Amino acid sequence: QDLGGVAAEDVAGTSIYDWVFPEQRAVLREHLERAFATGELQALDLAGLYPDRPDLWYECRIAPTHRSGEIVSATIIARDVTHHRRTQQEWEGRYAQLFRTYEERAADLAAAQAELSQLRVKADADPAGLTRFRALIDAAGEAIFVADPDTGRILDLNETACRWLRSRR
Repeated sequence: QDLGGVAAEDVAGTSIYDWVFPEQRAVLREHLERAFATGELQALDLAGLYPDRPDLWYECRIAPTHRSGEIVSATIIARDVTHHRRTQQEWEGRYAQLFRTYEERAADLAAAQAELSQLRVKADADPAGLTRFRALIDAAGEAIFVADPDTGRILDLNETACRWLRSRR
């Protein structure tokens, strides 16, 4: 039977360590030792398994074989999970990009809220300015919430925001 491009006779009789990268051998050895010591199934992910294909990933299960109350061998079952790993890496990259965008927008929003808060303080000191400020934010088609940047408490909102919240100012 074909084993991912390698014939079974090319695999039989070789060491499992021939099929993993040198930096993965210690982890594999730990899992094998634990399987023989505990008699319990062990699981790990390994990159490679084919020296010329380091971009492949395998999910490996090490199943100890019990005979007469002793562990006499172990079977290693490897399942190709390359597609899953690549998809996971792609989504992690997308998540990181979205998180950076979120942080940028949150910083922009915080700056806008601070500026609106300062305008509110100025408007409170100038009643005519408050009227102009309210007329300006009420003319906006989007909901606007003016919040204290230190406490997050909403100080003012426009008519659109009131309609969204189904509330009165």
